[in-house]
Amino acid sequence: MEVTDLSEKPFYVVTVNYNSREHLANLIESLAEVPELKRLIIVDHSGELSGESLKAPFPVQLIREDNTGYGAGLNRGLKEIPVSDAIVLICNPDVRLLTPERFRDVAQYMGGNPQVGALAPRIITQDNVTVSSCRKFYNLSTVMAVRFNWLVRRRPKFIEEHYYWNKGFDDPFVADWGSGAALFCRLSTFADRNFLDERFFLYFEDVDFCARLWKRGWSVEYFPKFVVEHYEARRSRKDPFFLFRHIRSMMQFVWKHKGFPTRDSLRLKCDGRRDSHKALAENTKCVMNAIDG
Repeated sequence: MEVTDLSEKPFYVVTVNYNSREHLANLIESLAEVPELKRLIIVDHSGELSGESLKAPFPVQLIREDNTGYGAGLNRGLKEIPVSDAIVLICNPDVRLLTPERFRDVAQYMGGNPQVGALAPRIITQDNVTVSSCRKFYNLSTVMAVRFNWLVRRRPKFIEEHYYWNKGFDDPFVADWGSGAALFCRLSTFADRNFLDERFFLYFEDVDFCARLWKRGWSVEYFPKFVVEHYEARRSRKDPFFLFRHIRSMMQFVWKHKGFPTRDSLRLKCDGRRDSHKALAENTKCVMNAIDG
């Protein structure tokens, strides 16, 4: 496997703000310890931010626009990155980097593993509890079970496997999808910068993004050396409006993928495209040989 040194690659952070100004200050403070950071791009959907309020020892770009959804906001910010080979951290505004000095480890890991399209860091809550930043793709059992706290607390085997609790939190592993709360990505995975399907206004855009990565032949992995703190609001469990949003996005996801996709089914689609591209290339070669002959 070819090893590429990405430690000198440009590094950008893109986040979307919606009434999270106080949390955003913590993110900015923690990013000050990352010397490789070229720019923080903030897409403001609530109109509460101003350039004067965003003091930072690094460049900050503020984009104000109407709230068209979290995924749409991230895509808008990604289009502002002037290079095509950057590493970008897409994250919620309510995260804080706890190990900023470990960015070089992220870059080196992605350089040594060129199949990795996205890398999920270790996530802890404001109460210093490690949570699952990676999960398996949903199936009918897990999509129903995760709504019941009492069942999750009992930790049956299929829940252990869904949250990757059976793997622990200390070692890297390949995962189906990583939480959009914080996700390191190669900017080159989507040349048009449309990382996220903008039909998902809120929730499941990260699940779909990772499914699209697998479908294109990339992988998603968990990287515990890099740690972030996430202020968990868990609004979908407390507010009926956000619960409705969560269920609606889940139904959109199932409709889009014609059911519950698996990593293997997405890989088959990727392999099928590769086979068709290979056949097309061979047919083109035959035609060109005939013309030359």
